[in-house]
Amino acid sequence: MFFAPLFAAVLAAATPAPDSAGVAAPPPRAGRADRVVREFAPVTVVGGRRSDRYSAEAVHPVSREQLRRLPVDNLAQAIGLQAGVVAVGEDLHVRGGRAGELATTLAGVSLNESQRFTPMQVPLFAVRSAELISGGLDADHGGSLAGELDLATEVPGERPEYIVRWVSDGRYGSGFDAGHVRLSTPLGFRGLGLVAAGEARLDDLGLPSLRTRGRSRVLGRSFGWRQDNHLLGWAKLAPIAAPQRWSFEVLTQRTLRQPYDPMFSFDGWTFFESGPVCPARTARRTATAPWARGCATERRTTR
Repeated sequence: MFFAPLFAAVLAAATPAPDSAGVAAPPPRAGRADRVVREFAPVTVVGGRRSDRYSAEAVHPVSREQLRRLPVDNLAQAIGLQAGVVAVGEDLHVRGGRAGELATTLAGVSLNESQRFTPMQVPLFAVRSAELISGGLDADHGGSLAGELDLATEVPGERPEYIVRWVSDGRYGSGFDAGHVRLSTPLGFRGLGLVAAGEARLDDLGLPSLRTRGRSRVLGRSFGWRQDNHLLGWAKLAPIAAPQRWSFEVLTQRTLRQPYDPMFSFDGWTFFESGPVCPARTARRTATAPWARGCATERRTTR
């Protein structure tokens, strides 16, 4: 009589519970739709160098927005605003390094020349982003001593577009003018696109311009070379859908300097005679003096 409740309890514990996976879900209600609770912003992943705060190597990224927003006239001035960089003209000195010790690369190709190690200048509107790597550099930085400047250029777009900017002091300062332009258009052939940029910087450096023969007047305005002239050009051909697959880029640069010299006039170079200047009467009366004998000799030879 005492085993019946115990046997019933053992049977209840040994009976398996019903499987929840096998239970059919209730049918959805008619007219019910899924409701979006929250939408998150898309995350864009861009490949680049990562800065390690525990390493001596430092990476200073400069985005496209910063390059367009900064009040600068060329790329060297924009990079010169970074920590540890001093810009002297077109030369960049990173952490006390000399001019030429900074390697400039574009798509993995070095832009430094082999003699003076000065890099080619790239138009400001041609640069999409830049990364300045300084500090203790690894072996993949091209053997540079001061640092490396890695540039990424613009890519062609699906629609034609252009941007133009002109900066001038109105001839009230040093006589500075700078023009920037960028054009982008699809070619309509095999999905290719073309983008080109140009830059012109003309400066008199605050000194008078005496070479009047090198200038022309058109519609009442004076046009011609100034004392410091820089002309830059860049063009890129790449597929619009995947510009990272391959690209063909061309860079050109011309620098013309005509420094100021007070000895230059409209007629040419002026100079002073090193010998004494003496009239004919003085040369006849004082022919015994050493300087007078030189005047008399010079007079006879000129005749």
